[in-house]
This record gives sequence, C-alpha cells and structure tokens, in this order.
Amino acid sequence: MRMEKEKEKKRANNDLPREIIELILSLFPVKSLMRFRCVSKAWYALLDDPAFVDRHFNNQSMERNCLNKSAIFLDPLNSIYSLDFETLNSRVIDNPLKTWVSGMSGISFWGSCNGLVLITSSENNCLWNPATQKHKMLPTALFEEKPVMNIYGFGYNATLQDYEVVNIGSLSNCFEVGVYSVKRNSWRRIQDFPYGIPFRWEGAFTNGAVHWVAQRSRKNGLSLNSAIIAYDVGGESFRELAYPDNTFDSSCRLRVAILDGNLCLVSSGEASFELWVMKEYGARESWTKLFIIGRLSIGIEFRTSTFLLPLCFLNKGATLVLSNKSNLYFFELKTQTLKRRQFAPTRDGHKYLGSYCCQATDYSESLVAV
Repeated sequence: MRMEKEKEKKRANNDLPREIIELILSLFPVKSLMRFRCVSKAWYALLDDPAFVDRHFNNQSMERNCLNKSAIFLDPLNSIYSLDFETLNSRVIDNPLKTWVSGMSGISFWGSCNGLVLITSSENNCLWNPATQKHKMLPTALFEEKPVMNIYGFGYNATLQDYEVVNIGSLSNCFEVGVYSVKRNSWRRIQDFPYGIPFRWEGAFTNGAVHWVAQRSRKNGLSLNSAIIAYDVGGESFRELAYPDNTFDSSCRLRVAILDGNLCLVSSGEASFELWVMKEYGARESWTKLFIIGRLSIGIEFRTSTFLLPLCFLNKGATLVLSNKSNLYFFELKTQTLKRRQFAPTRDGHKYLGSYCCQATDYSESLVAV
C-alpha cells in the first residue's frame, strides 16, 4: 500500500508541466527555495538554472515593498547580522571574509546589486550573496603603488550581462581607477579619476551607473566644489549629473543613495536633514524634496556628521525606513514623525541591546550567483 502511494505521488509530480512548476516556484522567497533544493535532483538543478534565477528575480522585483528586502549589519567584532524587514528580526550569518581577517581589519560594505553585496577587507575583496551564502573572491587590483585609500562601486550592465567592480585608488598624486569584470575575471585600468572623493562612501548604483558625490579638481580649471559623478557600467569614463535647483549651505555634507530604484541626494546640515529624489533619471527639473527633518524638532540627538540614509518603503509607501548605520528609523510621511528602533542583534537566541554596528547596507534577496 505504501509503495503504491509513493508511485501515485511520483506520477502526480511528473504530470505537472515543468513551466507550471517554474512559475509557482518563482513566486516563493529565497528562504523557501533554499529548502526546496532538497526535494529532488531536478529541483536542485532548476533552482541553479540561470534562466530560472532571472525569472525569479524579475518576479520578486515587481513587489515594490520590503518583503523581499533585507539589510546586513557589521559589528566591531566583524560579526555580520541579517535583518528581515518583514519581521524586523535579526540573526548572525557567516562572514565570507572571517577566515581571512582577524580583529579590526577594516571590513567594509560597498553597496548591493541584484542581491549581491561587495564586501572588502584590508587584504581581500569578494562578491557575496547573503541570501544563499555563496561568494566569489576577487583578485587584487593592479595599481602602480599601494593606494593610501580605496573607494569602491559595484553595478551591472544588462546589455553585456556582466557585473563590474570599480576601484578608485588614492595614490600620492592622483586617483587611479581599476575595473573588475566578473565575465573576464580580471581587472583593467581605465582613465584616472578627475575628481576627489572626500569620504569613504560606497557608490550608489541605478540606471546602469554607479554614483558618488565628489569634489571637482583644481587641475581641470574648475572651482573646487562638489558634484554628482556617474560611471556607466561597461563604459570607461565619468560624467556629471546636476544637483537640484537648491542652494545648499556650505556646512552641509552631501551623499547619494538609492530609494525604489531612484537616485537620491541626502543633505546633512547643522539644523536638518533633507532627502531629494530624482524622479526622472538625468532630468534636473525632476529633483523633488521628499522631506526635511529638523534636528531639534524630532527629539532625537544626532552628531552633525550623522547621515540618515533611505533603505526602503513599508506600508505601501506610507513609511520610509532609514538608517544611520547604528539604528533603524521609521519616518511616517503623512505625519512627518520619526521613530527610532535600536539595532539589537540576536546571537544564540539572546538579544544584545548594548551592541552597535559600524557598517550597514540593504539588498534584495535573490538566487543570483557569480
């Protein structure tokens, strides 16, 4: 009797067309699919199939909310925590560079693209999918001398179907640029970076380009003020994007971010935070001020150097999730109120309220591999 039931079950699975199975599975989150890999060899192979990976990612990307988004946080001991935006619970996950480093070794996150995160240390770099825990170690970029400081960006060229890592190295008298191609598995040198990047901030990827806020160079005969710089993935040059038609105070610190696929400009001044969104990429007139938060009006103290960076929307766009790398903040757009949620990592079932993080980035969960 038992054998007959097993046969009937096997027949039922075989009778279900492959395209129907693919469609159903493409609607499941990554966590479920990772468990489904154990169902059969056929399912294991299907979930690794590049065509299915693309289909799954596209279906999940259609969900314009946080249900398929997560964030990772790094604490001072190089432990990495994953935060689920649906439950707001966090857990420790494996650090792909843990075996390569010890102590305070300068681990940094440099943004995400299609579920992959660029993570570096003082000695090694890798592309990592936190959802599947798969990673790829990268070779070292070749510069004429060891850079004093490195700035990175990371993005995807849909036409070439290739991921690229941009490494801007600060040398004694210039900024050299190396570009790593996943397809070629090698670095190439391109033109020197004709600007100066004031801080070690990750590049923001959208519309096929990586963006930074940088200072114009005196060598070009230009005034020494800042600009939004873009590098088109697959290209070998840099270009500028216009700021909003707004005069920012000279004491303001500016940086770029991504929200719902749109380029954002975050301004942090002595009196307030401002968030601008470019609704139509490349069109200066489409810059829109989403909100302004007065430092005194919200009743939460921040250092002047602190940035509130947008992560994603909750509640059908009614709530905006922000982070200052140590805590999460929930901004209600209708009431213009801000609430703080302390970062409380969970280790071995216990929450450590005294912990804090020193790095953070958000990512969309995917099956994408490199």
